[in-house]
Amino acid sequence: MKTKHLAIIICCISSLLIGCTPMPNDDTIYISGQYVTVDENGNTIPFEHKVKCSLEVTYNSQVSYGMSTYRQTIPLYSEEDGSFVYEVKNVGSYRARLNTTYVDGDTLRYRNDTIIICSYGKPQKDVILPLKASHSFNPLLFPLRIVTSDTITFSINHDALTLIEIGVIIIGEDGKSIKRDDGLLELKVLWRFEVDNKQSFTFTLENSESEIAEGQRSVRLLLRYTTKNYGSYQTPFSLYRE
Repeated sequence: MKTKHLAIIICCISSLLIGCTPMPNDDTIYISGQYVTVDENGNTIPFEHKVKCSLEVTYNSQVSYGMSTYRQTIPLYSEEDGSFVYEVKNVGSYRARLNTTYVDGDTLRYRNDTIIICSYGKPQKDVILPLKASHSFNPLLFPLRIVTSDTITFSINHDALTLIEIGVIIIGEDGKSIKRDDGLLELKVLWRFEVDNKQSFTFTLENSESEIAEGQRSVRLLLRYTTKNYGSYQTPFSLYRE
């Protein structure tokens, strides 16, 4: 009986010691391949630009508990022709997140968000990463701090405005904001302005004082703008009581 109890105690101590041993950072993330774009016919075209990306990797904290982890983001660059070889050694997980963004001038943004899994250290080679293009309008609201009596100017850097809607975000029963089919947030529209194909539009928010609850100094709003050729987009701003 004593021998049995002794064996149990030894097993418990061994498990405790193993649990207290810090997890090592001895994994390697390796991925190589080519950034591409996809044309209207589905053909892939090499994206011949130097692309900046960020690789989010996981490390194990070297503490006595052996269970704590943390993430770190590492900046990386492709070659000038869009090809890449990314390798990061001595990390705590074979899983990483690769987030790529390339801005072409001030009108186009190319993106790719990819999860990398190098199972048991096996490299991912000859990977094709398509970059999705979206228009970057760099919207500007003036004045920078908007109060209820202000005349407001909203402008975008290319294309033309056809509609401006301003409102508050609608929250669902689950406490989360509701999204439309196009991915934009659903709004309770408070102000609506039709725009005659202009890059800049000036307006006032009538009765805006009543939209700020008694005792509040500001209200958070969302401005959704529709462009002539590229659909709808949104940008947040705050409206302050005078």
